[in-house]
Amino acid sequence: GRTLARAGQHARALPALERALAACDDADTWSIHALELGATSLRALGRSAQALELVQSALALAPKRADTRFLAALLALDVGLLPEAEAGFNACLTLTPTTHAAESAASASSWAALYNLGVIYECSSRPSEAAAHYERALQACPGHAPSLLGLERLTGAARRASTHSPADALTSRAPQRP
Repeated sequence: GRTLARAGQHARALPALERALAACDDADTWSIHALELGATSLRALGRSAQALELVQSALALAPKRADTRFLAALLALDVGLLPEAEAGFNACLTLTPTTHAAESAASASSWAALYNLGVIYECSSRPSEAAAHYERALQACPGHAPSLLGLERLTGAARRASTHSPADALTSRAPQRP
């Protein structure tokens, strides 16, 4: 299942991952990773709500696993649960990546969570919080293009707002008299 999921063959990966999960004990590290792969495949197939239910059921089995928390937050963001996504990404920042072989991304407790919080704050009209999180993401991952673009959007919007007052917009549209 892992090979199929990594190859983007998500529909074929799901049955293989289900068989692998059936053979695992809940305490096995691989079982959590297989569950995450299954949820990622569901997400790729446009089934984020189902994937979120699956991942939420695993949170109790891996409460300190950053990857699982990150995936739950990302899926919450996909389905529009912004408060849950925000809380999830913030929880990721309190965790440290594990070092066992099934850990897939140290970024889950670092720049990726910070970037996603920046997106949430930007979309929630909280530009100063968004900028702060994009900047923190860039400190952890210099050159991260999406964080740079986020800052550019925020600074570009601020420049446009500061160079034109609402009164300017009204007077520029006023009809001219001969």
